[in-house]
Amino acid sequence: MFAGLIACAACLPGRCGEDALPQWIWFPEIDMDPLTEAPTESRYFVRTFDLDSAVKSAGVEIAVDNSYELYVNGKSIGQGDNWQQAAVFDIAANLKKGKNTIAVMAANAGGPAGWIMAGKVVTDKGTKVDLSTNSSWLASDKEAKGWLDGNIDKSWVKALELGEYGCSPWGTNVQSEMLSQ
Repeated sequence: MFAGLIACAACLPGRCGEDALPQWIWFPEIDMDPLTEAPTESRYFVRTFDLDSAVKSAGVEIAVDNSYELYVNGKSIGQGDNWQQAAVFDIAANLKKGKNTIAVMAANAGGPAGWIMAGKVVTDKGTKVDLSTNSSWLASDKEAKGWLDGNIDKSWVKALELGEYGCSPWGTNVQSEMLSQ
């Protein structure tokens, strides 16, 4: 159903286009490298985007080391706690013309921390919006009132890109439909 979300294996890391590869991301911890260690706490991530018309199709695939809850426009869509098994969600029914927000609460249980998502929206007009994780996502170490709806303040920072699918320490150990394409 969502085949072709990752279209170009030669894209540059961090490129924010339709063919960009998803990046493992995390909050930029102070004096810690999330690739080796991060606090055993939750971090919060938000991406807002506008749609020019009704949604024709929309899907995401997500994997988080260690657990997560995914929200679309303030509504919980799903959760998981197995970073080695990515989950696929059809989110078309939760999107609307105009402003939309995807939010993720990600929690680390020790050791490395990161999460990765491939995703795309296609509108009735043919507009495509890439929802894959990269530094366009905003991150915080504190849950803030209104964050699920994209109402955030200037304390939120760009998410830290850790590497694309296949990077260490996760490698290709994530079972997925879309991330490994």
